[in-house]
Amino acid sequence: MPQVDYLNLESATAYLTLHPDTLRRKASKGLVEHRRIGSGARARYRFKREWLDDFLNHPTTEIVVRQKAVPQDSAFAAPVARKASSGKA
Repeated sequence: MPQVDYLNLESATAYLTLHPDTLRRKASKGLVEHRRIGSGARARYRFKREWLDDFLNHPTTEIVVRQKAVPQDSAFAAPVARKASSGKA
């Protein structure tokens, strides 16, 4: 029987370039196939590289984009829609 190599959480997050909490959340929601060793807060996650590739190639994969917050008074802030005046004072 061939030995299966599993990636731990740290290796899997490096492979996917995700934060460990994000990968744990996606695994808990069933978006990433995984195995848990143990139970409760000390459970350890294990992933096969092919499962991670399936997650990357799946059409429902969420794309995580990190953006810096833009102050509202910035020139890059979205314009605010203003109501047209009715001409009455």
